[in-house]
This record gives sequence, C-alpha cells and structure tokens, in this order.
Amino acid sequence: MKQIAILLLLLGSYIYAGAQLPQVKWYYDIHDVSFGQTAAKDVDGDGRLELVFSTYWNDSTVYCLNAEDGSLKWQHKLPGPLGGCNDAGPLIFDPFGNGNYKVVIPGSCMDTTFCLDADSGYVQWKTVTGGGDSPPSCADIDHDGNIEVLHGTFDGHVACLDGKTGALKWKVLVDANAAIESEAAIMDAEHNGTLDFVVATWDFTNDSNRISCFRGSDHSLVWSSYLPKNLMYHGTAFGDIDHDGRYELTIGDYDGYVYCLNAEDGSPLWKDTAYVYVGAPTTLADLDNDGYLDVIYCDGANVIARKHDKSPLWAYPIPGQGSFRGVAVADVNNDNYPDVTFATGDGQVISLNGSNGSVIRSVNMNTIYQDTFEIDNAPIIADFDGDDTLDLFIVGGKTRYPNTAIDYGRAYCFSWGIGNGPDWTMFRRDERRSACVCDSLGLPLPPLNIKELKAAESGDLILSPNPNNGNFILSFSLPADADALISITDMAGRKVLADLTKSYKKGLNTEYFSQEKLNILTPGIYLLQLKTIDYQHIEKLIINP
Repeated sequence: MKQIAILLLLLGSYIYAGAQLPQVKWYYDIHDVSFGQTAAKDVDGDGRLELVFSTYWNDSTVYCLNAEDGSLKWQHKLPGPLGGCNDAGPLIFDPFGNGNYKVVIPGSCMDTTFCLDADSGYVQWKTVTGGGDSPPSCADIDHDGNIEVLHGTFDGHVACLDGKTGALKWKVLVDANAAIESEAAIMDAEHNGTLDFVVATWDFTNDSNRISCFRGSDHSLVWSSYLPKNLMYHGTAFGDIDHDGRYELTIGDYDGYVYCLNAEDGSPLWKDTAYVYVGAPTTLADLDNDGYLDVIYCDGANVIARKHDKSPLWAYPIPGQGSFRGVAVADVNNDNYPDVTFATGDGQVISLNGSNGSVIRSVNMNTIYQDTFEIDNAPIIADFDGDDTLDLFIVGGKTRYPNTAIDYGRAYCFSWGIGNGPDWTMFRRDERRSACVCDSLGLPLPPLNIKELKAAESGDLILSPNPNNGNFILSFSLPADADALISITDMAGRKVLADLTKSYKKGLNTEYFSQEKLNILTPGIYLLQLKTIDYQHIEKLIINP
C-alpha cells in the first residue's frame, strides 16, 4: 500500500471558509492507468464509501480502497495469458437484496466476466461471455424477481447473466460484424410497464452502425435506428427530455453528431452538429434550473451543453486534449446549480459552472505528479469522509502499448468543493446507466440548497421549492430506521392522493415528487404529512399553475 495521509499541498485558488480548495487528501500508487470510471458504494456497512476500479496491462488488478483515507481494503489480480486488462467501468450491485454487494467486470483481454465479493474481493462466479469493454448494467430485466447483469461483447452480442450465479441466461446478436462497446441502457422504452435495453455498435467495416432497442422479457428486437453512420463507443443517456411522459435517448458518434431519439420507436427528435468527433458519452441534467433536462457532451476538443430543444446553452473549448469518458454532474460551488466536472487526456481535471460554462476550478495533474500524467478516466464526486466537503476521485498515469513495462499510475482523492451534489458515484450515474440527474420518471430533480439541507437534518420537514409547479423534493431526517407514511390532504383534511408508505434509514432522507405523480391535484394549498410510530410533522404544500 502506497497511500499517504492528507497532503498539505494546496493546488488551486478557490477559497471557502478559510480553506483553499482543491486539495490533495491522499493518493495510492498503481502500475498502470485505469480506464472507464470508478464505482463507489458502502460495501461493508461502515457508513463510508469504498472505491472499486480496475487497471490495465501492466497491473491487471481490481482494487478496492477505503474512500476516507485511501487504505487498501482488497485487491484481486485478474488472470489471463495477456493479463487481466479491463476497459469497462465496474458495477457494484446487490443481487440478493440483503446488502451483500458484488462487483462485476468483463475482461477486455479475455473471454470471461468476473463477479467478486465487494467486501472481500473473493471470486463469486466467472462466466465465459466473449469478453468486452462494455460497462455492465443490471436490473430485473425479465421481471422474474431476480437481478440480471447485461453487457455487450466483442463478438457483437449482448450477454445476460444471472446476478446470483453468473449463469448465462442468453446472448442476443446485435451485429455479427461489430463489437458492442457501449453499455446496455435499461429503461421502459415502450412505456408499457416492462423493461427494455438499448445498445449501440462499433462496426468493424463501418457500414452498418446502428442503435438497437430490445425487450428485456424475451430479448426480441423493438427497433433499430441507422441514423448514426459512424462508430459509437458509449451508449445512450435517457430521460424525459420533452416532458411527454416518455423517455428520450441521446448519443454521439464519430461523425461528430449528437442524436436525440424517441425511446419508444427510435424516431429522431433532433440532431446536433459537434465541432469534431464525439466518442465520449452524453449526459442529462437540468443545468439552468428551468425544469427541463439539458444535454451535455464532449467532442474531441470541447464540452458542449444544449438545452432540451437543441438550442445552445454554452460551449467550453478544452485547453489541450479532449475528454473521452464524459462528465460527472454535481453542484460543487454551492450555488444550487449542477456543475460539470471532467478530466482530459493530457491530465487536467476541470469543473465548469453548469449555468454558463465558466471555469470554477481546475488542477493540472502533470504538475501534481511531477511527470506525464494522462487520464482516460472520469471522476466520481461525493463526500467521502463526512466533513461536509465534496471529494473527487480520479485515476491516471501513463500507458504505452506494447511496451507496458514502463507504465505507471496513481489514484488521487481531492477535497474538491463545498456544494449540494448530488453524489456521482459510478459510470453513467446509476446501475441502469441512465447518465441522467433525474427521478424514476426521467424528470429533473429540483435543486436543494445547503440551508434547506441543514434544516432537514435538524428535524424540519422541508419541501423544496415551495411554492412549486408539482416538481419538488421532500427532505427529512429520522433518528432511527423507521417505516413512514406520507399523505397529502386538502385544507379540510380530505385525502387527495394515495398514501405512500416506505421504509427509511436513520439520518437524512429525500423523496422526489413530480408533476406526473401529482397530476390529479389542481393548483392550491395542501397539507403534506409525514408520520412514523413516534414522529409526526405537517407542512403546507403550495402548488401553482
């Protein structure tokens, strides 16, 4: 273990409450770079996140570090005649629903997909799938009560594995002349209450690239779109971009176009022209807090934000090499607007103001490392140690195929900024790979500021915003795990919405409400009540036209 305690090296010019940020908290030395993105989860129940990432040729290891200090929890050397190189971001998931987390990662230099116990690193299962660079996703895709794992393969298929046993349930062919490098994005594309998945192709002859949607129940084809003519390395982001109650998809290709498609049938909504090729994934978030999802993407030289209707929001020319692994979205400067953070191929880590694209802060990793430091890895952002400061984790170094013996790498954790988040802790933000800062209906999350957050933590019931148009966050804190009932009545006490009963955890909890959930309510004043066995609180809810 080559990890050090918090460094006193101050790296930026951002000042908050007397502390200079960003600041290196710790680092961990490895022997090659890490591609994709790290996954973070509290895998051992200690209340702190653990960080799981994999490395390439000269290291070929899956690492699990304790996020608060960078100490090694476990490492697992992957086998294979060419080494256990892995290009895909790992998946941390709970196949048994009991908090016993697992890590899944397909081999990029072998034909096997591995599942490791997230607490110990021991192999749980391994399955021959054909290998791939496709980051795994998971859901109960066929509604059989069990979690399935999906990922693309080098031989043009999508593989579906039983999450508990690793048994290969099926492989569906997308294109025999292509690799499926993209993740399988899982959603209810047909809007019929069942799950579907969407993938894109990396066609070897570049003559039949496509985006394809399949049903999860029987992996039958729903539709294919041949609008993108060139290679697609990353898959689709999805959310309700136009507020029609259905998902839309966004994706970029190597011809330098970004497409927005209707998820139910693949029909085009719009097409945007980038400055150069688009290899990085697209991302969705409401950057300007107007209630609509915006589209963020990186071409080979810029970070670009477009509004839901394709009109320009802002564009940022990257000083140096571009960003291939995409962005993390979280408010890191406490202005209650989501910000855009990314890393560049030549070793810069940059946060941009989400509302206008201006630079909030940046670091040059070549200066910090004092040698060449390249990054083909996307950052994750969360408060790793409970100090009310958002931390950032990134991995880089240098790799020189085929002379990999000279490769090196290092994982860094920074204290990055004071902000409202939310956390971005894995590739494409969640297990279904939505790449969307939104609720379960695909609608943007309303902002929650620090003042409201602290009031909720102190015991208040917070509705934000209030008044609202039917989109709001309910935030509250509980002294212990408890079942809670949430009800909404009119001012006379008559119930106007079905009660919501759920189990919540000790500490801060949030519940998201959208116009679709509250569509039976007319504008007016209502009472929202939260009740547990020993707690009751009522707050006025004001819905405007």
